[in-house]
Amino acid sequence: MRTFFKKLDDTLIHWINDRWSHPVLDRFFYIYTNVASPFVLGLVAVFLFFFARPLLGREAREAAVSLILATGIAHLIKRLFGRARPYWIRENLNTFNIKMRDYSFPSGHTTAAFTLATTFSLYFPPLAWILMTLALLVGISRIYLAVHYPTDVLAGIILGFVVSIFVHKVLYLWLGQFAFFA
Repeated sequence: MRTFFKKLDDTLIHWINDRWSHPVLDRFFYIYTNVASPFVLGLVAVFLFFFARPLLGREAREAAVSLILATGIAHLIKRLFGRARPYWIRENLNTFNIKMRDYSFPSGHTTAAFTLATTFSLYFPPLAWILMTLALLVGISRIYLAVHYPTDVLAGIILGFVVSIFVHKVLYLWLGQFAFFA
């Protein structure tokens, strides 16, 4: 099974990084991936948690809690697995001069994007397809820029989704008993 996923990762990363290569996509994905970084989305979460209360209320606080939890878990998993980034070991990948020092699995950008997309989709179902599409573009950007394998992105999708559902269905109900979270 490991060989299957390794071959799939190698095939897809070369296909997306090489065959999709186009100056417009190069610029779009480079900018888009930075706008959707865990740091930027973390700032969004802090803003939502503390300042968007009158506008969004519970949704904002739940998104912030979900994002903090999912990002923390992603960083813990990165340290546990220690998976090398594709461009560290594969030749002829165009990374657009992106230099990352942490590990590859799972994708933190994708985790953060899917955490927010899932949380807000739960509250605003008509926007779900837009939110999920925007999150998926984050994952694709990470493969396109050769900083993640497709399985890193898939793990980020799953982690973001699962943590958001857990926070929504379990954790936030418990936190709701405290006045600050209600």
